[in-house]
Amino acid sequence: MLVRVGRTFRKFHARKRIQTYMTKKTIEEIKELMTAVLQRTEDLVNEAYQNRREPIEPQDDEVLHKGHTLLTFPSLYQPSSSSKSENPRISEQELRFAFVQSFSEYVKENGLSYYYAVEAPTKSCYIFKVITTKEDAIDNDKENKKQKNSRSGRFDMVIYNEHAERVCLIEFKEGNPDAKEFAKDFIKLGNPKEGVEDSLRYFIHLHKNDDTKEEIEKTVRNKVKKEFPKVTISNEIKYKVVFLKRLADRTS
Repeated sequence: MLVRVGRTFRKFHARKRIQTYMTKKTIEEIKELMTAVLQRTEDLVNEAYQNRREPIEPQDDEVLHKGHTLLTFPSLYQPSSSSKSENPRISEQELRFAFVQSFSEYVKENGLSYYYAVEAPTKSCYIFKVITTKEDAIDNDKENKKQKNSRSGRFDMVIYNEHAERVCLIEFKEGNPDAKEFAKDFIKLGNPKEGVEDSLRYFIHLHKNDDTKEEIEKTVRNKVKKEFPKVTISNEIKYKVVFLKRLADRTS
């Protein structure tokens, strides 16, 4: 593109100059987006859990046609036979796909310019075989990663702006895995080299007990601190809980 300046012309790239930080407006917009998408995600997950579980008996297959989400909770199978358990499998995968559906719908409805990737590679390499401190687990020298036994990690989901900048980093978790699984997510999310300056960082936890969000977060933080006392958890990480409600009586 040619732009006239006085009596001369200077050539400029049509593409806008890429920023390496987030404006206050962008931060507030993403926070608003995340609040709305998390509520939709909780609604979708619970709709699927209550109405769209894989039927135990063939005559129950009408439950798969209830609601508007296509997400279904699959049945668990008994190891010694092909019979189904009454309890559906619950994992972070259902949470992730419900979130992606909710995110996509919200962005389109509101005409926003955000995009996403799942299992997005990290910028830094990590050494999670033995975790001592957060700093020891992060290896920013990728050229020597083979000598240090480090490797690139993955983010469950990354949200990008129109300049392909990572403006929001997300990790999903379900239930109560061991402390190391939580620690790895917190270390990646807390690494300032991941994302641009002021990138938002979310840890989203699918839970089905009756504890409050504050109680769940405190339990997880204490669990990590007890197992890895030198691993600090960044205060920049926003801990969110998606609650799975108790199963309703399917005959009602």
